[in-house]
Amino acid sequence: MGAFGTVYRARDPELDRIVAIKVPRAANLPDKSDADRFLREARSVANLRHQSIVPFMKWARLTARPT
Repeated sequence: MGAFGTVYRARDPELDRIVAIKVPRAANLPDKSDADRFLREARSVANLRHQSIVPFMKWARLTARPT
């Protein structure tokens, strides 16, 4: 768990590969403008290509926290 949120190691069963899922803490996204900022960051990261950076694959806005 980091300062911004938690990164989970998961498996994508459709593509049969290990993935990372970044879930921000609810306190870090108290309103729509903060969520929009997180989306802008995701769009920026999606354009990066480097051997030391995990590729960005998908963005989703959830209404409930994962358990």
